[in-house]
Amino acid sequence: MTRNPSHDDRNPPSSRNIRSPITPVSARSPPTARKDWPTSVPTSSANNVYKEEALTAADITEEHRVFIENRQRFCLVKIGASTRARDVLALVAAKNELHGTSSDDRSEGGWMVYEMANDFGMERPIRDYEMIADIFASWNQDMRLNTLMVKKTSLRAPLSFKNMPSSSPTHEGMIYWEGKKGKWSKRHLRLREHCLFLSKKDSGKDETLLCSLSNFDAYTMSRVYRSPKPFTFALRSTDNLSMFENPSDSFHIFSCDKSEGEIWTQKVMLARSYVLLKERTILFQNPQQPPPYTHIMTPPASGGRAAPSRSMGAHKSTGTLRRPATSDGRPRPPLALRSSHFFQNYTIRRGVPVS
Repeated sequence: MTRNPSHDDRNPPSSRNIRSPITPVSARSPPTARKDWPTSVPTSSANNVYKEEALTAADITEEHRVFIENRQRFCLVKIGASTRARDVLALVAAKNELHGTSSDDRSEGGWMVYEMANDFGMERPIRDYEMIADIFASWNQDMRLNTLMVKKTSLRAPLSFKNMPSSSPTHEGMIYWEGKKGKWSKRHLRLREHCLFLSKKDSGKDETLLCSLSNFDAYTMSRVYRSPKPFTFALRSTDNLSMFENPSDSFHIFSCDKSEGEIWTQKVMLARSYVLLKERTILFQNPQQPPPYTHIMTPPASGGRAAPSRSMGAHKSTGTLRRPATSDGRPRPPLALRSSHFFQNYTIRRGVPVS
């Protein structure tokens, strides 16, 4: 006789009604993230790709040596992405390292921060409103030769914002130009429309664009340089050396009498200031504010290239002329700070920057 199935036989207990042992939290596998969810960048990639951009975006400061008058004395100054030359002077003055209280002492010159481009033996005063990060970014990152130095100069007053020219200065004259290492030629140099032009004669018929002051500035020589005249100065690029196939394309050296050389240097620097005023307006958001170090009372010290030739062609990235390479090297900055625009146009998705 067939037995009718009981209620339990017809409806066996469901597996979901049977309680299973509780799995410890530590043993559970992490939830799988959706493919379109942003994920963090691996630490190795972040260190190699985004480290400098992250430092700049966060405006993190680092201590750097700032030498005072010579290489025998220095102080540590915190410099960040938004630090200007006037801020460095204020910090140095706050440490009672500067002699005197006036920044515009015309008898001995005023205090300014200098870029010491020791890789090529050149130097220039940094204008109060210039960003130190821009200076660092132009230095070679494979060597550590270039430094900052504070010293007095008669260019303090001409390069101040209150003496900013209302138009781009002009100047011209015959001058010795080093076309190749150790080879000098007399040329006619003309400054107009914040560009420099070179020609064999003053008629200007064979005039050639040498460089634009949008990315070049005037430098004087910080060590003895063999030249036909007593005064030697250079036009050097403010861009990083990676922009040039040959390091020698980044500068042009000239020689003349001292009086004429000082005029050339000042004219070029003023023209460069005018370019910054027109092209880098961010530097002049608060130009009327006096440098803070002028109000700090400090006690007196206790005692303490390119031109026409068969071997030269136009440089692709800068439009300037190039000349044969030399054996000179280039230094690495203490911290190469770059612009903070990186995070404005990119997001991090699955460890890859996408637009």
